Amino acid sequence: MAVNQLAASLFNAFTANWVTRFGLQEQLGRLHGYYRISFSVGWVLAAWLMGETLDNWGVTSTFYLGAACLAAALLLTLISAREVKSGESHAVDRAPTAKGGFVWPTQLKVVLAALGMFTLAQSMGMQMNYIFFRDTMQVTNKQFGLLTSVQSWPEIPLMLALGIVSDRVSSHRLVAGGMFLAGLRWLGMAAVRGMTFLYLIQPLYAVGMTITEVVIVAVISKQVPRQYLGTVMGWQVTVISLARLLAPVLAGMIGEHFGIRMVFLISSMVAAAAALLFLSSGWNKGKEAASASGI
Repeated sequence: MAVNQLAASLFNAFTANWVTRFGLQEQLGRLHGYYRISFSVGWVLAAWLMGETLDNWGVTSTFYLGAACLAAALLLTLISAREVKSGESHAVDRAPTAKGGFVWPTQLKVVLAALGMFTLAQSMGMQMNYIFFRDTMQVTNKQFGLLTSVQSWPEIPLMLALGIVSDRVSSHRLVAGGMFLAGLRWLGMAAVRGMTFLYLIQPLYAVGMTITEVVIVAVISKQVPRQYLGTVMGWQVTVISLARLLAPVLAGMIGEHFGIRMVFLISSMVAAAAALLFLSSGWNKGKEAASASGI
């Protein structure tokens, strides 16, 4: 499981970095919106089919099928992907640099800290999410697959809209809003009592995660020179991986002593705190710009 999480994080970071190299600075949000659509299509189809394959083929065959799909995806990536030379990148270098390397702006550090907190909140909730479905809500395999699929249904139209909107409005407000919405999903999970409400809560996950995962890449990319983007994305993976490492331990301890619903409640509060911290990075950036201009 640890190897799987590490490999998934590295793959996501590398592909996000690779996609960024093809985009213009003012169109990075739109580019990553289109890029994330492929993930959403795969997730919706896989989640919908998961319940059917579990009922018809069993757990072991479902794992083998997933492994075969992953191997095919990696092979296709190796065959079709090409390296982008530094001269081909259209990204504009705006962040400060020094002779010794990249100078980390304060707001970028705050962004990564907020991302770590948000990932911790999401991972804590997700650790208990599926247990909650099966043990507390007593869902069937088909209901489980449908609930997992429903959470991604709004992603595709939302990404198309967000990709365009994020290039025109404040990215910090969009990301903070997405974190609040994702936290609202966990608040709803802490209070839910019936299956009908579950189908209304699940899409909030897609709305929140789409905003944070699509727009935050554009936020980071706009602050980092292209020659250092790989390094910063590496730190992003490190922060996310550490949060995912801590989340199961914290979720397990809280769930054992206070119950699963308390895990969801704390996840919602941590997500809200991450949103406020992320907003503060935008305020700090404005203050630094004002100081630089002598205001």
